[in-house]
Amino acid sequence: MTLYAVPNQKVAFLYWQIVGESGTTTQLDNPLELSITEDVTITAVFTDNVVNGVAVSAVGGGEVRMGGYDETSTTTNLSAVCFYGYQFVGWFLGDAAEPFSTQMSITINLAEMDGKQIIAKFELLDNSHINDDTNN
Repeated sequence: MTLYAVPNQKVAFLYWQIVGESGTTTQLDNPLELSITEDVTITAVFTDNVVNGVAVSAVGGGEVRMGGYDETSTTTNLSAVCFYGYQFVGWFLGDAAEPFSTQMSITINLAEMDGKQIIAKFELLDNSHINDDTNN
């Protein structure tokens, strides 16, 4: 089965959330392709985090912080903040396969990005990259 989430204007798609009958929760990108082998609840999760027509969201283990913006601004700063155990992948326009930037902090022109969806993507590090030794 393939499901497509199509956001309304000024709303951004974040992820598909699948909760299985066993209680397992999975978050997947759009479009959602899956084979159903158990009872599941599938929810499309959206955000209304919109600045001057630009929808900004985070997927995975992190968040986006905005700064340098007021009603007269033509630009705004976006900063990606990783949660513990995650790394920043990049900034993506909508469902693009490649990031338009891999810098954690960027400045965007609001007029150029009007009507677009900007997504900061984060991915889980494998355990070999996590060091719990506080002396290092």
